[in-house]
Amino acid sequence: MFIDLFLAVVVGVVFLWLPGILLLLSIRLDKLIAVSFAPIISTLLYAILGFVYGQIDVFSTWLNVVLPVLAVTIVVFVVSKIVRAKNGFRYELLIPKERAHEANKPFRYKRVIVFALYIMCGIAATCLIFVSGLSNPDSVLQAFDNVHHLGVVRTFVETGQWSFLHVAAYGGIPEDMQAIQGWNFYPTIWHMVGAILVSAVGVPVALAANATNILFVAFVFPAGMFSLLEILFGKFSKAHMLGCILSFAFAAFPWKFLVWGPLFPNLASYALMAPVIFMFLILFETKRSRYERALATILFVLGSICLVLAQTNAVFTMAVFLIPFVIMQASRIPLLLKGDKCALWHRLICAGLSIVVISAIWCLLYETPFLHEVVSHVWPPFEGKRQALINVAMLSFNGTQPQIVLGFLVVVGIFASFVYRKLRWVTVAYVMMCIIYIVCAASEGIIKQVLGGFWYTDTMRLAASAALYAIPLACLGLTTLLSLISKFVLSVASRRQNVEKISNAAQATVALIFIIAVFSPVSFISTLMGVRPALLDIHETVKAVYDSKAPNVYDADERSFVQKTLDITGDDIVLNMPDDGSAFAYGIDGLNVFYRYTRTYGNEDEIEISKIIRENLNNVSTDLSVQKAVEQTGAQYLIKLDQDDQYIRQSPYLFTYDESLWEGVDGVNDDTPGFEIVLSEGDMRLYRIADI
Repeated sequence: MFIDLFLAVVVGVVFLWLPGILLLLSIRLDKLIAVSFAPIISTLLYAILGFVYGQIDVFSTWLNVVLPVLAVTIVVFVVSKIVRAKNGFRYELLIPKERAHEANKPFRYKRVIVFALYIMCGIAATCLIFVSGLSNPDSVLQAFDNVHHLGVVRTFVETGQWSFLHVAAYGGIPEDMQAIQGWNFYPTIWHMVGAILVSAVGVPVALAANATNILFVAFVFPAGMFSLLEILFGKFSKAHMLGCILSFAFAAFPWKFLVWGPLFPNLASYALMAPVIFMFLILFETKRSRYERALATILFVLGSICLVLAQTNAVFTMAVFLIPFVIMQASRIPLLLKGDKCALWHRLICAGLSIVVISAIWCLLYETPFLHEVVSHVWPPFEGKRQALINVAMLSFNGTQPQIVLGFLVVVGIFASFVYRKLRWVTVAYVMMCIIYIVCAASEGIIKQVLGGFWYTDTMRLAASAALYAIPLACLGLTTLLSLISKFVLSVASRRQNVEKISNAAQATVALIFIIAVFSPVSFISTLMGVRPALLDIHETVKAVYDSKAPNVYDADERSFVQKTLDITGDDIVLNMPDDGSAFAYGIDGLNVFYRYTRTYGNEDEIEISKIIRENLNNVSTDLSVQKAVEQTGAQYLIKLDQDDQYIRQSPYLFTYDESLWEGVDGVNDDTPGFEIVLSEGDMRLYRIADI
């Protein structure tokens, strides 16, 4: 089945890149920047078409979503080639100004080699840290969020409705019979890509999920970081080259998102973010034509929309990263108006006004009803402020092991940014995000909600944001150390003929030592601290949580039982208690269970018949209201994957289990009137509901 995984990834690369590249080359974008930005254009076009089909009730598949987009972009590309040949347009646009001398040769070998290194490092890191830890290509992380993610992918495939409105994992159940109502907008770029792979390649949903994650980590993320780090470092090509390795050095992103939550939509959105930031930064470069600025503005807006559809909080992560840059640009307005004659206080006033405007926009968004459910979500504090500060310094964010060497490089990069003044604002952005992280990790109250509410006050998402900001600082830090080594060697061995070779060898050796120290599965510092190296810890966690044979909420025996159940029930609705693992039975294996989610029962969004069944199903033989409720759902079966007695259960329940909510379902056993055993294995049962 790993061949199927490879095939799904290859198809995904073609589908994510080809339409976007064709369209961006049609508007004369630099080829490498076009490759970096292409997944944003492709996924946005697919999402828009899926939304339109949903509005006019057209069943979506890869055939009528991907192929029309591909056909249109091919036509546009061919037409643009004809027009350019006729009018003589040769040069390409939006090359970072330090690379402007390469305008006539945008695929000059150095840039191509560096870009290839980014992709190769992405593939290598993903294979070593993630793929090699999978027990099977369709192994899944059986954690809370994946109930929704896998269920939505299957719902997309089964219903053909790929809209980002009214998103829920309720395929196969009529809308008025869905246990939980009130579903609205939800970011679905990740789910849509998974559905495309299932539709096009015919792979299982779980395998498509892993393939989608590989696509975003191994390909989309490094392609985007190539463009962002190129514009940040400009002539400092050494720092840009180091980015191909250091982009994957932080445990908090992208790796932690694969083993906690899981936060797959956030993984996709953060992977897509770098090229969008690139488009904003390039707006402020000097000597740009109006066409280039207009083009960059349009692409920035389109990219921001794509981020909203991938995971909305990515826009706020991007905003915090850019806020210091915007303030810096605002402070330069008097220089543009008056030149060197402007007073310092003029610049300070403009900077202050920009801070006021940004703060007002932030507060207005915080009060927006659309975001109320997000910003009001509370994650409790789990450590003190002092410990949170220490952990940030060691890059030991929530749930990740310390990364002392990498943290040292970030600190060096912070100091170096005040010498290499172009990146001072990146340091300010990093400090801002770390402050937000510390506030959310160590406090409660309105300040926590205002600062971190756009990320659900979730320190995992904030830690990932901080890690993204730290990547250029780590690159700058290591580059600074290499420069110091070079100067030292040149001063000591200045009289030797081969001093340049000695200097290069010394720099390469030091760089290799640091890279090994960051990525090595054996670490002296980690051994002294009594912990595993951070990336090794991620890999071992992948092996543990993606182990299909290990005891789990929805283990191998239960999957086998569900597959036998499918032979009996077919597409019929099956009642269940979701916390026993059956919540995953729909997303992973397609069993049409009634209860798809494990939370929010007992709230106003739950339909009445769902409440009656939860609380009184064991009385179906005597209670007419229960009989009527079951009949309304159309359910004829009840599946139980574990006996109710916790000492008899052969697999654990999800942490969301509340026995007071499920007395009616839990109360059913082999002796309960109205239920006939259809299938029985160990502590697993499939009952036919007789008295309806």
